[in-house]
Amino acid sequence: MFLVTNRVVHPKKSGFAKFGAQPSPKGPREIRMAEVTGRPGNGSVEILPDTLSRAHKVELGGGRAEKLDGLVYDTRRNLLHPA
Repeated sequence: MFLVTNRVVHPKKSGFAKFGAQPSPKGPREIRMAEVTGRPGNGSVEILPDTLSRAHKVELGGGRAEKLDGLVYDTRRNLLHPA
């Protein structure tokens, strides 16, 4: 399962302790994504990078992912909250 949050992230902690109790001080548009696997009490939480790697672009379909990457990072727009 994928999880999107605006909470402070503590990457060195384990499980859901990776997510802080407070929202990110960078503001409501600062979101992070994580992949949660396993069962409660016996699962893992992996904080995903906030940029697309070459492998992610290939997995997402090459050209479409590059267009998305360019739209978000080149124009500094947030797709969830367009300016």
